[in-house]
Amino acid sequence: MSIYEPFNHTKNCYLLFNYGLFFQLHLIEILNLINSMKKTTFLFFVLLVTSFFWQVNAQKDRYATARGIDASSYQDPGQNRALNAVIYNTTHLSTTGAEITTTTGGPNHSMGDAILLAGTERQLTSITVDLFNLASAAPYNLTVRVYTACPTSGATGPCGSGPGILVPGSTFTQAITPGTLGFLYQRTLTFPAPVNVSTEVDNTITVMLTASRNDVFWVLGETPVVGAMPVGETGNGFVTRCGSATSNNGCTRNFGLPNNFAMTIRASGPPPNDLCANAIVVDNGTYNGYTTFGSIDAPGAFCGTAAQTAPDVWYMFDDISNSGMNVTATTCSPNTNYDTKISVYRGVCGALVCVGGNDDDFSCPSGGLQSTVNFTTDGSSNYYIMVHGFSTSNGVFDLNISGIIIGSAPLIACPSDITINNDPGQCGAVMNFSGTAIDAEDGDISANIIATPPSGSFFPVGTTTVTMEVTDSDGNTVSCDFDITVVDNEAPVVACQDVTVALDANGDYNLTIAEVLLSANDNCGVASIAFEDPNAADVTECGPNGLPIPATGTGPGAMNPSPAVVTTVGTVGVDYAIDRVDLDLTHTFDADLDITLTSPNGLVLDLSSDNGGAGDNYTNTVFMDGFPSITTGTAPFTGTFQPEGGPMNAFFAGEPVNGNWTLNIFDDAGGDSGVLNNYCITFASLAPATVPSIDLTCANVGANTFTVVVTDVNGNTSTCETEVTVQDIIAPVLQCIGEPAPVTDSASASPGLPFGAAPTVVTSTIDVTDDFIITDLNVDVNISHTWVGDVIVTLESPSGTMVTIIDRPGDITAPPDGCAGDNIVATLDDEAATPVEDECAAGTPTINGSFIPNNPLSAFDGESTLGTWTMTVEDAFPAFDDGVFNSWAIHYTHNVTAAPYDAILDGTTGTVTVNASDLLLSVDEACGYTVSFGAGGSPINECGDGLPAAIDENLPPTESTATVAESGVLGTDYAIDTVTLDITHTFDGDLDIELISPAGTVLMLSDQNG
Repeated sequence: MSIYEPFNHTKNCYLLFNYGLFFQLHLIEILNLINSMKKTTFLFFVLLVTSFFWQVNAQKDRYATARGIDASSYQDPGQNRALNAVIYNTTHLSTTGAEITTTTGGPNHSMGDAILLAGTERQLTSITVDLFNLASAAPYNLTVRVYTACPTSGATGPCGSGPGILVPGSTFTQAITPGTLGFLYQRTLTFPAPVNVSTEVDNTITVMLTASRNDVFWVLGETPVVGAMPVGETGNGFVTRCGSATSNNGCTRNFGLPNNFAMTIRASGPPPNDLCANAIVVDNGTYNGYTTFGSIDAPGAFCGTAAQTAPDVWYMFDDISNSGMNVTATTCSPNTNYDTKISVYRGVCGALVCVGGNDDDFSCPSGGLQSTVNFTTDGSSNYYIMVHGFSTSNGVFDLNISGIIIGSAPLIACPSDITINNDPGQCGAVMNFSGTAIDAEDGDISANIIATPPSGSFFPVGTTTVTMEVTDSDGNTVSCDFDITVVDNEAPVVACQDVTVALDANGDYNLTIAEVLLSANDNCGVASIAFEDPNAADVTECGPNGLPIPATGTGPGAMNPSPAVVTTVGTVGVDYAIDRVDLDLTHTFDADLDITLTSPNGLVLDLSSDNGGAGDNYTNTVFMDGFPSITTGTAPFTGTFQPEGGPMNAFFAGEPVNGNWTLNIFDDAGGDSGVLNNYCITFASLAPATVPSIDLTCANVGANTFTVVVTDVNGNTSTCETEVTVQDIIAPVLQCIGEPAPVTDSASASPGLPFGAAPTVVTSTIDVTDDFIITDLNVDVNISHTWVGDVIVTLESPSGTMVTIIDRPGDITAPPDGCAGDNIVATLDDEAATPVEDECAAGTPTINGSFIPNNPLSAFDGESTLGTWTMTVEDAFPAFDDGVFNSWAIHYTHNVTAAPYDAILDGTTGTVTVNASDLLLSVDEACGYTVSFGAGGSPINECGDGLPAAIDENLPPTESTATVAESGVLGTDYAIDTVTLDITHTFDGDLDIELISPAGTVLMLSDQNG
């Protein structure tokens, strides 16, 4: 036989003589070697080839050695398990291989090895082989066939159970991509469906490989580590060769050659817990399982979900807790690869009782293809958990079980709920506590309790739930909860200050918290600060008492009415509610009495009629809504009752509060009498208890006391009082008869002029024929225009004074072109509150109302109204928007001389009486006024004599005397109002100016000033 090692022919020859290895070499290669060597060597090779020719002809087997291992393709066969378990595996150490096909025999010839399987799994799923190539790295097809026993036709030698038979479904072809040329690589051929070899009772099979081309070498010379050689074979084993055209058209076994091809075979079998009787005993934890190849062992067609359609497996535990457990079983795991179901039973196999089940747990990441069952045990039964599948689904899964108590669970006791006050100045409190835990096996394990939050923590105001948990040595965990409630009992700290305020011209002032509050602080924070509403107080009024019932005698008759007069204005159900009616009367035989309440508008409510039987009196009787009817009471009716006629507030809703609320009592039988001792009615304000500010009016002029209420975030309140002095410091505005009176007249025009692109500027005029001096001027403008930020409006008087009153309104920086709104309907008034310059409202017209003009209209004050007034309207950006100048008007205020007051003397006495109020044309005063003549009379005006007079330093001081004839005392009867001087002098700093009284008192008016 010739010798071949890849890529080194000369070395092959050397190996022949030294190691006796039998490698095939094509005859042409041998001849090439001979031609290249000496003659003597040639003769030797001829003899060698002749002597071994029978072996070449018989075997035609080709062997080679790989140069190394492509480690990236090698896999660890992994741990044995019933699903895809390793049932045969060799070492993977050899680098020598046999070519699967022969040159002389052609392609598609097979080579195989008989093996003995381990384990019990007989559903073949995959076969992994070690290969190498020498000639080509192109893909090729590899076909696997599995035979029972030996695939041979009469060759000698034992082979397990005899001649082999091709196993149905075992022929499978897979495309193979080789590894690096000359290097070993592993490839796994995975059967499309498991191949069943369970009938091979002696566990002997032969694995055959066929390659689609030459140069595919299958590594041999390995040692089985899982499984073995067939029983009865020699220590060298055998290699099976099939399809060789030059040796045997069937299969032959070749002895004396290296045996045991490198191979790993995986197979699956029924799950070990396929039957209820074989249920796996479980504890808390995760269990890997599968239902593939399992049987259907469900005890019924339904347990929480449909059963008996898919293979199932079983798990069980024994509940010895005596108290029951809350157990969860779930296949919710990324390792679960099919649509599972779970059913739970209790009892014993063959007599199971359904506990519950689940098909789809939509909280699982799979979106409902996995299952979860939560169930409570009874403390003493065996529980069986069956994992199965939807329809016929099967696969692998993770089953997680939790909640099983091992041994006796510990007992844990939490403290009772705790309520404490906050620590001073803190919005919470530190609290220490402890619990107790006892375990039957471990004893006192209180020290192992874990509290969340822990003892000694700072607990905020409010309720915090503390969880205490303990775990015993068996892993049983129990817990308990209790609440720690921290109450904020610390009120805010608040301080007020007294203030003085002045009413405005309308007699109003809005008092705010900020004006009167000095400080407000709280440990947990201030929630609100407000005034107590001074108008929110309840109103109680009482009627006349001591009235006889009936009014006279003891026969039937009415008591004189007892009206409670209420002056507070409001409406029942809106501003006030009827809180209560208090009644106390003395009368024998109460059943004689009909008692009613009449509103100011005349509505009559029956309070009580003919109740009490022979009993006497109504003693401290209170009528209130929401209480039992008076008809349920007994004399003397002490307590609180609802009127017999129904709820008072529903009956009197909408009635005025102010007016007479009259109590009427009628005695409808003779022989008894009595007296009304007390009747009062109370109205409760429906206004908020607090208000953010207080509106002060003229009624508040003087000192007022108001209360500020500060409420913290937990409802604690504190108050402080402020004294607010309200002043009316605005003097009345008078106009006397005969004084000039202001009058406002108007003039208008409606030009209706379009403007924009053409023309850009339009003008309109108003001719005023009145000739008055203007004291105030207002202007109306009505312009339709899109994007009013383009518009400029100018007014010119007859005197030529020009004022721009609107100049591209709106913020010219954002947007950059002014207000984008449409239309202007505005009054321009210097006394308005809002400037037109930055007005740009959301509606239409965008400028609507009274506004301060861009430039003051007071520029026209003092001018005459007579003549032509001109208004000019301009579009500053005519290319973009157009409009119409609709109308405009001027309103000019001027003084009109009034007629003097006529005083007509009495023809007899020659006198006339004039009242001070008769001399007033109008008075503007918010807080009221009185009119009287001034006691001091008219002012006294006197001027100095001897004027003009020269002033010269060379002359005596210049004097001028003003003589006053009226008598009186300064500070009592008169006051010096003004002293007026008119002096011409150069260098005023030379002058001393004095005023000397008749008594000689000297007052320096000016001492060398100027």
